[in-house]
Amino acid sequence: FAGSTLDALASAIAAGAAPRDARVPAWVRRAVLRGLRAEPGERWPSMDALINALAQNPVERLWRWGLLTTLLFLGVMAGVAALRPRPPVRTCLGAAERLRGSWDAERRDAVHRAFVATKMPYAEDAFAGVARSLDGYAKAWAAMHTEACEATWLRGEQSAELLDLRMQCLEKQRQRLQAWVEVYKAPDVEGVRRAVSMAPAAAELRVCADPEELLLPVRLPRDPAARARITAMEQRLAALRARFQAGQYQPGKKDAQLAATESATLSYQPVEAEAELLLGDFQQAVGELTEAESAFYRALWAGEAGKQDRISVEAWTRLAYLVGYSQDRAPESQRLLRHAQATLQRLGGDDVE
Repeated sequence: FAGSTLDALASAIAAGAAPRDARVPAWVRRAVLRGLRAEPGERWPSMDALINALAQNPVERLWRWGLLTTLLFLGVMAGVAALRPRPPVRTCLGAAERLRGSWDAERRDAVHRAFVATKMPYAEDAFAGVARSLDGYAKAWAAMHTEACEATWLRGEQSAELLDLRMQCLEKQRQRLQAWVEVYKAPDVEGVRRAVSMAPAAAELRVCADPEELLLPVRLPRDPAARARITAMEQRLAALRARFQAGQYQPGKKDAQLAATESATLSYQPVEAEAELLLGDFQQAVGELTEAESAFYRALWAGEAGKQDRISVEAWTRLAYLVGYSQDRAPESQRLLRHAQATLQRLGGDDVE
């Protein structure tokens, strides 16, 4: 790559703009440039793939003899790389089975019985709407799980690091699904009335297919015990979010307060931000507006520290709405809303619920 300054050189590397005066065929140039791409996930998935590409000369087959020595060397290197174990293709099968215990025939029947037991006249219609939403969510989850696996191990289009991040994201979404189902299995009259509106939508999974957003957050700690505590907290928060959406404000507020307090001891800002945001939601729902405002600010600060732009947008938006209750704070509300819009614009303008 060429560049008269460091910035120019960095730009050329990032854009893949190698000099074009080299006398090599276009097909060789394309193969080599793919191997030189700045993003590891965009390079050749293996030496075998590169060798195969270099061996496909569409014009001058005699050139293969000229590449023989190089190919032999690359073959040795590919053999060394091949010693690294790879999951077999079969690991991409059975995604639907991973939902067993979260949303399956047994859980469907349990939710149906629970809805009918409320004896509300619209219980059957509510269950039909919920089941339709959960079926669509589960189907989309399984399809994305399979696609993520195949993108790395079958098609070589995605790095192993990105695969791990996508799987972590999907596991978190599975926990949310399971939490919703647990709430649906014990509904009250208000829960049945709100059931369809609180059901998860398949569109919420799109965050697990966004490489830029997945690569941005703070990584989980390496310590297995610390990871286990964070995972347990994420499960608690998923259950609390489902209870909030079911309208269980007063009984859930105390648990949300405990979760927020404990999350602050985990030294992992993404979970702390989510816990504080949820606590603020509960406090606002029961009329504790001053406490809710403080919780939303803590969620904002933790979200900023943990590079959680979506949580930051939600915190800014909730603050703008909360402050907007008071007429004498209207200018402050507008400023808060502008912060939310600016952060949302950085995210690409996606809707944040």
